[in-house]
Amino acid sequence: MERQFTPDHKPGRYAFSVFTFDADSGELLRKNRKVRIPHQMSLLLTVLLERAGSVVSRDELQQMLWPNGEFLDHERAINRTVNQLRSTLGDEPRNSRYIETIPKRGYRFCATVTALPEPTREPATALAAAEPVQGLGPASSASAALELIAQRALATQHLIDAEEIEAKPLVPQVARWIRWGIAAVLAVAAAAGTVIGWKMLHRPPPAQANVVHMGILPFDAQGPDADRLAESLRLDLMDTVSQLPHVELHAAHSLAHVNHDDAGIRAVASTLHLDVLLFGKLTITGDNCVLEFELVRGSDLDHLASFQYSSSKDGLALVRSKLQRDIFTQLQLTGKPLQSVQGSTQDAQAYTDYLEARDSASRRTVRSLESALQHYQAATARDPGFARAYAGMAAAHLSMSDFKDVDVHLREARLNAGHALELDPTLAEAHGVLGGVAFRGDWNAPQAERELRDAVQLEPFQASYHAWLAEILVDDGRFDEALHEVSLAQAYDPFWPQLYAIEVLVCGAARQNGRMLEAARKYMQLLPESPEARDLLAWSLFSQGRYREAIAEWRAMAQSEKDEARIALEDRGLAAFERGGAVAYAETRIDAMEKGFPTASHPNDFIPAEWYAFAGRSDKAIAELNAMVVRHESEVLEIAVNPMFDNLHHDPRFLAIVRRLGFTIPVPSHKPTQKQGL
Repeated sequence: MERQFTPDHKPGRYAFSVFTFDADSGELLRKNRKVRIPHQMSLLLTVLLERAGSVVSRDELQQMLWPNGEFLDHERAINRTVNQLRSTLGDEPRNSRYIETIPKRGYRFCATVTALPEPTREPATALAAAEPVQGLGPASSASAALELIAQRALATQHLIDAEEIEAKPLVPQVARWIRWGIAAVLAVAAAAGTVIGWKMLHRPPPAQANVVHMGILPFDAQGPDADRLAESLRLDLMDTVSQLPHVELHAAHSLAHVNHDDAGIRAVASTLHLDVLLFGKLTITGDNCVLEFELVRGSDLDHLASFQYSSSKDGLALVRSKLQRDIFTQLQLTGKPLQSVQGSTQDAQAYTDYLEARDSASRRTVRSLESALQHYQAATARDPGFARAYAGMAAAHLSMSDFKDVDVHLREARLNAGHALELDPTLAEAHGVLGGVAFRGDWNAPQAERELRDAVQLEPFQASYHAWLAEILVDDGRFDEALHEVSLAQAYDPFWPQLYAIEVLVCGAARQNGRMLEAARKYMQLLPESPEARDLLAWSLFSQGRYREAIAEWRAMAQSEKDEARIALEDRGLAAFERGGAVAYAETRIDAMEKGFPTASHPNDFIPAEWYAFAGRSDKAIAELNAMVVRHESEVLEIAVNPMFDNLHHDPRFLAIVRRLGFTIPVPSHKPTQKQGL
């Protein structure tokens, strides 16, 4: 491989194969057609092209891609980013044309690279004046409204400061660039393109005449702190826009897991019946924030409208409210007056703290949740009427109860959720938290179900509430209802991996092993590099009695995490299985637990009561279950439906624990999971 340079070379633009790449703008072209590429992938491609022919070590990539160390799992993040870039370029790791893996060292760009001169840029032309949309009242259909907006090519730019709002026009052609940078968080799964074609058995009902079905894609983010704020701002915008009359927001999570070219986005818009999509970009320079949005039609991604806002970080709450009003004006589906955002705040600093809190809470570590709680407390201290901040604080306490001080955090979750509902009874998040507290803290399934059904009623298209409800229903043995809720969740957010993890849980309890295995494989399609995908697949195979395959998946999971102790354990387990079958493998697990095997990474694989029961050691299993009840461990709530306890279904001591928890064994009883010697 040789690198070629033109005589008037100016660094920053490169050509290789059928591609050209502008490192300054991050624009990638394939045969002169734009290809969506996220900011992180753009940085990676820049580094590889600048040093084409040379090895770039993983340590160097870590420093270049995350100079502030903000990403915690750099190994997995580098693997994912490289795989995403390979997928975008159409490269194969085993027969690479572009990115070569150098084992234990790093990566090398192996194609011929030509450095190109900087193109001559034409001055921008004058912008046409904006024209308002007329004649769209409550009787107009969504499709008619969108068609009229498209015909008028209405595009308005809004510049905001703390004291005045000035509107300026922006032509549609200029706004199209927004969508080309959106891939920053769309390419989470390299194999997600194959997922687009899944046929959903349960889909949302067709759009009603006066309803616009809308999706908001993850934002492109540039500048310090932009990545941190962009996703929490997007989620808050989803809450905000969902309050618009005749607008339904869908796919809060799925739009981060779709193929990031136009065809992929059109496919998911068709699958989800989305009439319109909102693309966005957040750029932060110092204290100044520029937010640029484009509203496009879902069927063909044709431009409908553009918005641009400039403000300080303290002005993001105003931007959020202004965008809500502008979308309302553009769609014009009702004559009702638009109210202010319910449950929110007009205090700039309180809103900034709220966004910081949402970002920290999303990482779900002890440190990040502690940071989230501090920001939520700061937000509510500045604005005691900020209901959404109290609901977020309740959710953070509920998450923290998974790690420490269970009783303290469950109590705080209940108090903050209750206060949020006093301020705004329409907050679905607060009802969802109360459902979680009722189930995990009080072991009160009926109360938990009531709260979750309230959340579903308030936000019927929010998949997470259907999923949480399914988890409650399955532990009560109501399998058909639980599977129905899972199907609804997947219909509204079909490319969210977590929903397939929950489907694995529900199908395992319902003994629908075929669907369980299919769900695990879908999860792996969405997140092929995830150790959790291997774990789910292993449990699905284990439930079918396919023990050798399950052990192989657990070993592969350990290899991906470089967990030598777990690899050795699975090797011992396989040898034991070959000698004495599935029970011998279970005894290997039991021996490891009794000797203090570290289980921090995957504690769900090492619940002693399960393995004692599977191995036929009933006395030990019953003792462990009683201890779990005393310790108030939430895992014990699965006791009546967990296949690992099938061998205990006729033990009076086990049945007494089940009754004590308020459950019954589903009827008819199912055959034991254990299949010795297979």
